[in-house]
Amino acid sequence: MDVFSLLKSIGIPGSLAAAGVLIYLFVITFRPITLLSANAFEKKLFSKEKLFLLMSWQHFWQTILWMCVFLSFTISLNVQKWAINQNLSSTVGGIAIVVGELIFFLILAVKDSKKENPKWNILKSKPMKIVLSILFILCLGVFYISFDGFIVGSALHEKGWNKFILLLILPFIISLPIPFLMKPISRFIEWSKEMNIYIINDNEDKQQDEVTQEDQNDVPTEVGDKKRVHWYILHPINKEFILLGNNANRKLCTETKIIKLEELCDTTMFVEEKK
Repeated sequence: MDVFSLLKSIGIPGSLAAAGVLIYLFVITFRPITLLSANAFEKKLFSKEKLFLLMSWQHFWQTILWMCVFLSFTISLNVQKWAINQNLSSTVGGIAIVVGELIFFLILAVKDSKKENPKWNILKSKPMKIVLSILFILCLGVFYISFDGFIVGSALHEKGWNKFILLLILPFIISLPIPFLMKPISRFIEWSKEMNIYIINDNEDKQQDEVTQEDQNDVPTEVGDKKRVHWYILHPINKEFILLGNNANRKLCTETKIIKLEELCDTTMFVEEKK
């Protein structure tokens, strides 16, 4: 007797039994707890498929979180009373998205700017970063709350599956871009950081030298008569081999090499913040 038949035999409805079996197979196959709790080094050893699954899994739950937050504000503030007016809700949402876009591009410009400019330096200060981020989130919230208000107001006149689709499926779909938009914001105010993993290879031998702050870059440096090269872990090729490059960005690598995964076992690895 298989698991599905066993669950049905003890009185569990077929739909719940099927859902339970699917969840069980998903957990056994993809191990979501292991994926979500992986550290920076473990993620570097994930296959491209596994990394895509991790990113999709995180994106899904972040979308659910933001959807629930904006829907909660929409219902608690009774926004649907005025947002049901399509002209009013579209006007409010349109103004919010225009202002939000301007703030978003300003944040990107400040984040990527490397020029020493007094005006940019003011915007790069911690208080200004927080202010810009809050303003952007407020604009994002106004847009989604007005949109959700229109959806909730429209759903009041619907029944059955139409109501379910309007209240849950449609808000989820329109909330899908939010994690993409929030990613540069979280880096801008240093809520989250991405890490690079690298090893240091001496041309003549593998002796370990103390790494100073000057060495924390991807440019080969001289130590005695030996040239030290930073090899960044890019991604696994298969279960046995891993690809290394002399730059953290695979597209900017001028040199790459393939080594066996077991060669990393006795090698000191270093972590640096992704720039």
